[in-house]
Amino acid sequence: MTNPTNYLTMRGLIEAAAKLTPYTVEEITGPRKFQRFVLVRACVVHIAEKQRTGSTRQVSWRWTLPRIAKALGYKDHTTVVHLRDKWPHYCREDPSLPALAEAIHKLAMHPKKEEVQVEESVVVSIYTKGRNDFRPEEEEEEDGSHRFHQRTARASMRFAQALLAAKKEAM
Repeated sequence: MTNPTNYLTMRGLIEAAAKLTPYTVEEITGPRKFQRFVLVRACVVHIAEKQRTGSTRQVSWRWTLPRIAKALGYKDHTTVVHLRDKWPHYCREDPSLPALAEAIHKLAMHPKKEEVQVEESVVVSIYTKGRNDFRPEEEEEEDGSHRFHQRTARASMRFAQALLAAKKEAM
């Protein structure tokens, strides 16, 4: 993370997010849509949007929504707009997100400083397993319980689809 001036770059923001969370740059900018990745991306988008529209701009180039989207690996800017608009909702669901966004911003602004840290409770809430994410962790032994959860999730989806179909027929 080289940032000789006090200007932010999207790469610097993404690398700072990767350093503060247990995810790699590839996972943050990748195509996976698990909630834990989306929340980290939302933090990056929130910081980028604040810098893009704020009065104290500290950005190294003109940040546009398509450029922000491209840096995060999205096809177009609509996902960035969606994340920007959902930020208050995400913060209501997880009140620790603003603290994580602030820490990412500080680390991106001063990448050489090692004292930029986040409380462990902030980071833990970001990477807890999401719904229907029943894959075993690498260090866990595969005991068959994840197959049970996968079957349960599939059965729940079939049940929900049947309810929707019955509701449509009743109308």
